[in-house]
Order: sequence, then C-alpha cells, then structure tokens
Amino acid sequence: MVTEDEFYQYCQELNSHYLGAKKDISKAKAISKYQIQKIEVAIEKAGEIGCSNGCSHCCQLRVVAFPHELIAIYLHIKFSFTKARSDAAIARVKSQFAKIKDMSMEQHFVTNVECPLLENGRCSVYEVRPIACAGYHSVTEERCRYSNEHPEIVGTETGGIPMVLEIQDSSGAQVGAISQVINAHNDDVTQYELIRGLNAIAVDPSVNQKWMRGRKFLK
Repeated sequence: MVTEDEFYQYCQELNSHYLGAKKDISKAKAISKYQIQKIEVAIEKAGEIGCSNGCSHCCQLRVVAFPHELIAIYLHIKFSFTKARSDAAIARVKSQFAKIKDMSMEQHFVTNVECPLLENGRCSVYEVRPIACAGYHSVTEERCRYSNEHPEIVGTETGGIPMVLEIQDSSGAQVGAISQVINAHNDDVTQYELIRGLNAIAVDPSVNQKWMRGRKFLK
C-alpha cells in the first residue's frame, strides 16, 4: 500500500512537473512519464502478469485522460512522429470519433472501439499513455481475451478482469496525487474520454492554451 509519506512525495514531484508544463507546454510529457514510471515499478514488484508486448485486448475499451495527458499525447504525435505517421494517427482519431460521438457513456462501455493510437497492434504513444492505460492489467491474458470478445461484460464479478491489488493501489495513488495537484491550482480536473479529447485538440489545437491559462479544457 502507498504510505502517507509516499503520497505526499508524489504530490510534490508531480506539482514540480505540473508547474514546469504550465510555463512550457512541451513539458506536459514529463508529467505523464513520471506517473507511468511509478506504476511500472509497482507492476515489476508484483511479478508476472498476463499482459505482454503486442497484446491489445484492452485497447478496445473506453479510456479517460486528464487534460495534460491529452496534451502530452497530442504533442508526442505531432513532434515525435514523421508527418505522414502523424497525419495518419490524426486521421484515425477523427475516424474513431465519428463512431463514438453519438454514443452515450453506457453504450461506449459495452462497445468495442479500437484505440486510434494503435499501430500494428501496439500502442504508438506508450511512453506517454494515460494513467488509465498504464495501470490497467490482468492476471491472465485469457480473461482479457474473453472480455474483449464479450464487451457487454463489465466488472470482475461477472467474469471481467482480475487485477493485482498493489498495482491498482499505485495507479489509484497517482490519480489521487495528480487530482490533488490540479485542484490546488484551481485547474480543470475533469478526465475526458480519450478519443473525444484528442479529436477536440486535432480540430482546434488552441484548446491547449486554455489549459495553460487554467480554463476549462473542453466544454
């Protein structure tokens, strides 16, 4: 379990990265990388899990992300990819947004929609993926595959995904710490649906400046 002292340290370090990104938006990626690093340490300590390189069963699920995470992903696409690869990724975002834009949250939860950030079955933004993705895992690949084949199933009680408590605890601590940091700055703490958020930035990149000024990221 994450101790009170560890949580306080998370908040301090995240706040330092957050303030840096507020002055230089390109540093938004550093926040995501810090969050992911802490969760990956917990995964390593937990030992072997069912997830493996190239496994993408969970990349059909509805995902949410904080504004800084959306910005980090967008910047990674725009400045770490070639232009052709970046254009292709943005085109996939817009295509997948067209599929979900009229779905309710409940409909999206029980409908498989492939993440537009997948390339040949692998995450193209792995190093800056959201907390929601970094902390998601399964004890067995078989249960993930079954859940993917039956998206109407939600929750471990009905045959969903078995997880490791320590990894969930670490992921929850990161969500709690960044939420506390964001609230301390009176910024937008909303976690937006990933595809919808990325599409909004792709259509109008100036929304990133709203985050810089502490305004509501998306309507």
